[in-house]
Amino acid sequence: MRARSAQPSKAFAALTTGALALPGLVGSASAEEVETLSLTFQPSLYLEDDLKADKSSTGEDEERYEIQSYQFQLKTPFTRRSDVSIDVLHERMSGASPWFIERDLNGDPVQVMSGATIEDERTDILAKYNYNLDNGGFSVAGGISTERDYFSGNGSFGASFDFNDKNTTITTGMGFSFDTLEPTDSDIFTTRPDKESKQSYSLAIGATQILTRTSMIQTGLTFKLHRGFLSDPYKLVSAGGVNVADSRPDEKKQIGILTRYRHHFEEANGSLHADYNFYRDNWGIFAHTVEIGWHQTLFDFVRVIPSGRYYTQTAADFYKPFFLGVPEDGHLSSDYRLSPYGAISWKLKTELDLFQLIHRDWLLAMSWERYISDADFSLKKVDVENPGLVSFNLFTVQLKTKF
Repeated sequence: MRARSAQPSKAFAALTTGALALPGLVGSASAEEVETLSLTFQPSLYLEDDLKADKSSTGEDEERYEIQSYQFQLKTPFTRRSDVSIDVLHERMSGASPWFIERDLNGDPVQVMSGATIEDERTDILAKYNYNLDNGGFSVAGGISTERDYFSGNGSFGASFDFNDKNTTITTGMGFSFDTLEPTDSDIFTTRPDKESKQSYSLAIGATQILTRTSMIQTGLTFKLHRGFLSDPYKLVSAGGVNVADSRPDEKKQIGILTRYRHHFEEANGSLHADYNFYRDNWGIFAHTVEIGWHQTLFDFVRVIPSGRYYTQTAADFYKPFFLGVPEDGHLSSDYRLSPYGAISWKLKTELDLFQLIHRDWLLAMSWERYISDADFSLKKVDVENPGLVSFNLFTVQLKTKF
């Protein structure tokens, strides 16, 4: 017997929490009506592991990136059927970043880090309007993102349509962004351009199907197109013993397919969350992501969520740790993000519904994530590991209240 959305069970409401909007479905409409004003504050700390001495050009451990993030969200009803929200994200970044790769005395690749500590700040502002219909809804959103050397304006539109007594939902979305980059110190480093721009467009479609009163499946397809300056102006590449600018094609096409399965076990008062994502692009990268999580409710006001994720990707066609010379097409990069590797991560999150403790409609959540990347984790054998692969810890706290 299928559960009707008009009267969802408590169990099903728990398993669908956060599941009705697929990542990549740009501008997807809100999954539920907003009845009261809510405020969310979420600080986080991102800490990369030091670059180990055996992978560093200096032969010593070197510090990497640290990012402090502060995110605010205000969401409020606008009319009986609509709501508006404003998200503000501010980040402070500091530390050293991988610059280029060179050979050590044994001919092995070692990472050269940026010579000075990078200090930067980023602010994102996004406004969104949702309108709920009897059998679906739509949303529009727009925002800006600013850094010292970067400005981006973006917009999106999304719609959802319910069928089959609201047991089937189709979601569509489209989005765009226009970015301008003005690299710092371009007068000192001749490999850096004075000013460049790029444009990004995305299209997505997804479907959610309720299978039983305790299970559901969801899948989505996303296509993204990027055009313009897609190279990293702050990275160099060793080609024939000479350092040249990182240079990538001026067009990138991406396809992603994400499938999610949710099943609630009523006797255990817990839910299984299983996700699989396939990715490929015209730069030659194929990637797979598998994530498994368990959402366990305890004492009706505590939720414990352990999860694990595995990721693997192939290399971009124009990637190598170093080159004998500049290829004929001029495209070359030694960026670790374009290298072949695998990664494993695990996360532990705890949510506390504080209403039963302090009689206020507050939710407190805390999480820790550990991420480790390594060539040995790749599905395919990697002959030469990129020495700049990153591992990190991410600590997050979230406080949400309704008025």
